[in-house]
Amino acid sequence: LGTELREDYVDFPLRSATDTQTAVQGKTDVTAYFAEINVPLFGGAQRRPLLQQLSVSGSHRQEDYGAGGESRNPRAGVAWRPASWLLVRGSYGEGFKVPTLQQRTQPIVVSNSTTTPVASNLDPLRGNTVNPVHPVTRGGKADLRPETSENTTFGLVAEVPPLKGLSLSFD
Repeated sequence: LGTELREDYVDFPLRSATDTQTAVQGKTDVTAYFAEINVPLFGGAQRRPLLQQLSVSGSHRQEDYGAGGESRNPRAGVAWRPASWLLVRGSYGEGFKVPTLQQRTQPIVVSNSTTTPVASNLDPLRGNTVNPVHPVTRGGKADLRPETSENTTFGLVAEVPPLKGLSLSFD
């Protein structure tokens, strides 16, 4: 069990005395709560053929990003050892990531970039020419939305009995 409190902030300085649009400050207070559990179901004196060890695990993390949103991220896993030298494992989890303050509030900058003509960017339909100057825009985007993910993993870990300390993992 645990909790986490943190403050994320950015402060982009003014580029000029009249720059009130691109010099943006930002601050986010984040509160998180989390718990994790691992429960061995079989092992030790309870071993049976094809059931040397069995355990399940789970975790949950909840975060509040204020205006950035809220996330609830569960994870569950199982580990089964059918033989002393083989472990079969699997898990499922969900993820959530809010855009960083820099990604949302960084000042917009538009500049020109030059491209040096090389074989990979020449246009044969235009006499092998290339536009050497093109505009480049960089900076934050205030309306970025959070990213979410789901992941599932399965794997095997085989310990090689003749070579003590050597294990092979396949995920």
